[in-house]
Amino acid sequence: MSVLELHVLISEDDVEDEYLDSRTHQLRKELLQLEVESVKFLSVGPPPAGAKGLDVSDVGTLVVVVIQTAAALQQLINTTRGWVKHGYAKQRTVVIKAGEDELKITGVDDREEASRIELFVARNSELEARP
Repeated sequence: MSVLELHVLISEDDVEDEYLDSRTHQLRKELLQLEVESVKFLSVGPPPAGAKGLDVSDVGTLVVVVIQTAAALQQLINTTRGWVKHGYAKQRTVVIKAGEDELKITGVDDREEASRIELFVARNSELEARP
């Protein structure tokens, strides 16, 4: 079975980078509980000269590698959607990208978002072998 690399971009209205970074760590911790190959912070290169640390990450962006099945994608999306819904007073949005294809999750329970999720999963999962 193939694997799929997804970029998970988190945004919240009117928050500082430090807050967004802590929320990104929180989502990463939840995603690591799933059957995923890896969940890493998106590295955008080496740190500036004289800075401490290994590399610079793009705040609010995770790189998630999953087995390319409908079940794995749906599990990741369901977990992410639940996390978005617990945004409390802040407007939280997550965009999941698979190459050029993207899915915006706002946590609103409506048919349109459910339909977008279903189409995204269908486009980005391999058909499972039938007996």
